[in-house]
Amino acid sequence: MEKDEETAEKKIATVFLIWESNKEGLRFPNLSVLNGEIFPACFLNSEGKPISTPICVVLENLKWEKGRRCRCTIQVVLDEVSEEGLFCPGNRLYLYHNRKKIAEGEII
Repeated sequence: MEKDEETAEKKIATVFLIWESNKEGLRFPNLSVLNGEIFPACFLNSEGKPISTPICVVLENLKWEKGRRCRCTIQVVLDEVSEEGLFCPGNRLYLYHNRKKIAEGEII
């Protein structure tokens, strides 16, 4: 069996993020968050119940909207972590930095 057949392609999800504006958040996320940046994330289902432990995700294709809002794609960083059930539309996620919640988002 070839290596390509053994390795499943990682899924990508589009999310809408709102970055925290209090002292816990990043001061200027549209200037400090770059494509390819990795953050720990926790996922919740559409009813707000946790469905994951902390998982590292990479943010790409950032498109900033008004203020502290952006659309981007996310992908799980480690191959050993399954995206099964995480990237369903309506699921929510929190992004963290230095153990503080810095953004909240929704899978679209």
